[in-house]
Amino acid sequence: MRELNFDVVIHLAGVQIIPNYIGIKLCTSPLHVVVVSDKTEIMAERLQKQCATDSIEISISKVLPALDYVKIKERFDTYAKLTEGKKVGFNVTGGTKLMFAAALDFCRQNGAIPFYIDSVQRKVSFLHEPLATLPIPPVFQSVSE
Repeated sequence: MRELNFDVVIHLAGVQIIPNYIGIKLCTSPLHVVVVSDKTEIMAERLQKQCATDSIEISISKVLPALDYVKIKERFDTYAKLTEGKKVGFNVTGGTKLMFAAALDFCRQNGAIPFYIDSVQRKVSFLHEPLATLPIPPVFQSVSE
């Protein structure tokens, strides 16, 4: 999907691992940064084991505390250097509500493209103009995935 072709993709990790897995599989990018809290760090470690390859790096970035907007925003601001001059996607599907809000602010300030993965309706919704949606193609090749 050319709409999901990025230099860097940042994913908010939630307790549900499937939306992050789908995001990594759908997005063409050499670097995926999974933002975690204490509660979701184990999910990101599972994603690293399952999805990292020679051409795809899965990096974990911890945000503490996950309910402190100012601290979250400060952490996200450090990503500006990592993403400067690059096409950045931001999967806002997981995380806390405050992480979601800080992610949207980051996207607006840095030109990143926020998107939400709805695994029930099987669609990706872009949260910037023109507010497009895309159907999710199959991402699982086997039950073991």
